[in-house]
Amino acid sequence: MRMRETPNNRQRRPVVSRRGDGRRFLMAVAIGLMLAGAFALVLAAIGELLPHDSHYLGMDADELCEIASCRIVDFMVHDRAAFGGTLLGLGVFTRG
Repeated sequence: MRMRETPNNRQRRPVVSRRGDGRRFLMAVAIGLMLAGAFALVLAAIGELLPHDSHYLGMDADELCEIASCRIVDFMVHDRAAFGGTLLGLGVFTRG
């Protein structure tokens, strides 16, 4: 027995809004991720601390470098570079 085709059991199309399927928004997110990652990589290459880092620690990079032979500053730069690379990669992956 075959069902009659009624408006309720027809094959439905995916919902598409008036502004499209979200590709523009996804592209904007991808570009934002790539820009943030590039900015973090530039900061890591320069070796600067962000203002909130210095404020939280209560010292700048030179003062912090006197402690433990700059190992803490090197770790912070390495961490920022890894984070920036991850953001950049996610942006490229999201952009497709």
